[in-house]
Amino acid sequence: MTNFELNQFILYYFKDNRTKSAIMLTGDWGTGKSYYIQNELIPFLKEKTKDSNSCIVVSLYGLKSVNEISKSLYLESRMQFLANGSEKLETGKFVVKTVVKGVTSFLGIDISKSEEELQKLYQSVNLDSKLVIFEDIERSKIDIIDLLGYIYNLVEEDNIKVLLVANEDDILKYQDSDPDDKGNTYKIPTENTVAYLKAKEKTISDTIHFNGNFNSAIHNIIKSYGNPMLTKYAEKERIENIVSIMYMLKNFNLRSLLFACQKITDLFCKIPNLEEPFAETIFYSVLAFSLRIKSGNFPEWEGNDLISKELGIGKHPLYRFCYDYIRWQEFNFAEVQRAFDAHKEMKLYDINGDSCDDVDLNVIFNYATHYATEVCTALQHIESRLENPEDIPLYSYGKLAYYLVQIHLILGFDYTRCKSNMINNMKRHGGRLDPDILFVDIYGFDDEKGQALYNTFKKDLRDVMISLPKIDFSYSPEDIHLLHMKAIQSCDSLTSGHAFICKFAMDKILRMLFRCSPSQLHEFRQILFLIYRHATKRDFLESDRLYMEKLVLRVRAKLENFPRIDGIIALQMRYLISNLETFIEQLQ
Repeated sequence: MTNFELNQFILYYFKDNRTKSAIMLTGDWGTGKSYYIQNELIPFLKEKTKDSNSCIVVSLYGLKSVNEISKSLYLESRMQFLANGSEKLETGKFVVKTVVKGVTSFLGIDISKSEEELQKLYQSVNLDSKLVIFEDIERSKIDIIDLLGYIYNLVEEDNIKVLLVANEDDILKYQDSDPDDKGNTYKIPTENTVAYLKAKEKTISDTIHFNGNFNSAIHNIIKSYGNPMLTKYAEKERIENIVSIMYMLKNFNLRSLLFACQKITDLFCKIPNLEEPFAETIFYSVLAFSLRIKSGNFPEWEGNDLISKELGIGKHPLYRFCYDYIRWQEFNFAEVQRAFDAHKEMKLYDINGDSCDDVDLNVIFNYATHYATEVCTALQHIESRLENPEDIPLYSYGKLAYYLVQIHLILGFDYTRCKSNMINNMKRHGGRLDPDILFVDIYGFDDEKGQALYNTFKKDLRDVMISLPKIDFSYSPEDIHLLHMKAIQSCDSLTSGHAFICKFAMDKILRMLFRCSPSQLHEFRQILFLIYRHATKRDFLESDRLYMEKLVLRVRAKLENFPRIDGIIALQMRYLISNLETFIEQLQ
């Protein structure tokens, strides 16, 4: 149900429902129920009823008895008699709500009366023609059955319209049943839950699950801070990014968004002349970190002394100075520039080329699914962006070179300027890259012209790079054991440059595998487990995953051409394929 539909439903209940029952709005804590009521429902009802006092909202949070509810209702109702918008009213609301509704003298109530007389006074409030909204049902200290009994009297005896707002999942409790004949147990409601459901059936006619208009609420929350830089994130596309992050982290709590926006605004104000790319990283990383904070439990710092990819989101790492400000309220301006520089370097040497988040690279790498005009536009963007040596990650250059040649053959695009800038950028930054990893043998051309152009492109880039040490391996099945021992002693020595399997020659590794004994194949698989069993996309180059995909295809094809292969060898090969497919999924 959309917010518009919800408004209409509640209006109908308020004006025309004759069932003498309450209705309930339920949803997870922090999903925006209170925000919806204050910012959408109440203004809507005021407009439709032409009555600015048509609703009374009372939070039951912390209340211990139904008498306290009567007191709260009376005080809220009494305040509505004061002049709307006056200083006295605003002050009164603040005092009454923050001092546990104890300053009754402010409203002209004689506090010398006995408690019994005061209760009669509180119960005398006239609620006719009003919608009473009780929030935080599950967070009150009143017995739920007593509470529903009180509400039953309001709706049945006094014909009052009541909207209950709760997270009903916190009220409904379940336990394991006794085992049945087969020993199976099931979740069944507790005695208190059964009693609650019976009382609810008598008191509440309709329960609406609150979904909330996240996009509208997010837009309004961001705009409410009045910060020009923050306001940019109230745009439609960026709101969709925010919602995606909420789904990704499984936290739709708008209070977390409010917390994040406050911290982000503070940081924006502390950093003068903040550049847009860094402001964007601060926004998305602080948002993600705020959504990760659960019930005040802060994740410990994971990362180097300046940035953490683990605590950020996607291509936006969390800066240490942001973490320290959020957790300790400490801010060190001297760390800001260092963090920005570290982030630029991280992006430049991103092991996966950052292609998943780069719109232009995505179009080029998937050119066959786009119109020619879209591909040409992306190519023009890339050509321009390569003027900046720190824009496009260097680890994407090998793949980019292949696709530039491929698209040149199809669309006639002249990649001369791109190539020139790529060479210049490699001269400046490419000394830390391994050319054999950057240009792993996974791309090929059907025609000699394309292959020749690509080989020339690779050679020109290689000539300005420095090769890193390679894995010393003979491709003999007998040496698999030595490689296994080396992997046990130090995986790091085999995975320099964030790569392992793509460092091997495909044809040689394939010939070796089909000369192995069952035990040697098993040991080769053990090496892969040591290297990749806990690996993720962040740990290895895309080249490793692409190499594995190609190796799976070639092993399968070779198996089909060996109809009389030893049965155990064939079993080990199937195990190998299965292992590789698992690692491929991990690295995607």
